[in-house]
Amino acid sequence: MKYFSCAVLVGAMAIGGCVSESAPDTKGYNNYTVTEMPAYEFNLSPSELIEKIKQSLSTMGITIAQDQGSVLITNYKNYPGSFHIVRRWQERTRYRITVFPDAADPARRSHLEISCDSQTRASSQEPWHTWAEYQRPQRAAMLAKSLHDQIQQSAVAEVPVAPAAPPAPAPAAPPPAAPPADAETVMVTYHVIPGKEEQLQADLNKAWEIYTQQNLVVASPHQVLKDKDATGKPCFVEVFSWVDHQAPERVSDAVKNLWDDMHSCCEDRDGHPGVDGHEVSRVDLSGGK
Repeated sequence: MKYFSCAVLVGAMAIGGCVSESAPDTKGYNNYTVTEMPAYEFNLSPSELIEKIKQSLSTMGITIAQDQGSVLITNYKNYPGSFHIVRRWQERTRYRITVFPDAADPARRSHLEISCDSQTRASSQEPWHTWAEYQRPQRAAMLAKSLHDQIQQSAVAEVPVAPAAPPAPAPAAPPPAAPPADAETVMVTYHVIPGKEEQLQADLNKAWEIYTQQNLVVASPHQVLKDKDATGKPCFVEVFSWVDHQAPERVSDAVKNLWDDMHSCCEDRDGHPGVDGHEVSRVDLSGGK
């Protein structure tokens, strides 16, 4: 019976949270864990680093209770506490953030250190307690790393990026070379049999490749235009220049075979032969300039 009473008493203490001990004084700001105080270096002056820290804390939802210039003391932030028997206790942690100027370059470099003070209680009806076994130095380490990473990333983002140089203008195309003095410019009209347009176009492409390979023509200008004649039937008009008047006489048998194919794709129409070509003259619109 005596054993049963003790067991009931122990169980009641567990459910009540085992907080019969009096809590130490927690009104001051001097109860900080000094174990595992992480430190980071920054290429910023102390004042610049303090401002960066304030901005970063704001994005993390951590508010500042005291601003002592080079020391910031935050308000408590709530965390889930340890699990005791049948329920999880409550915990809260506040941070002391200290910025030191670099001894070698105090105007442009500084150091960041963070310590923390954690409190715990069994429930909202109990007072907060600061117990050594419930200190959380790892939270200070995590906050220090988060501040370091966020501030470093913002520093990279703020580095001005030189605007990309505009692309170099494409070199102006050289003016077409003047045709030889004895070049012969011709305009050839092909009265195409309807349905034969693709075959004729293929023949014209092949012929031009051979002309240029054998240096029979002036490379530019060369134009092939598609139109309809007065009867509404398709016709092609080709304008180009032979290098001289004798060039058409020097074509190969392959070209002559292509010419035969071209004629087979065309028909006499409205008193004009299927392939109707003649020499034309160039007009200089530049006024000789």
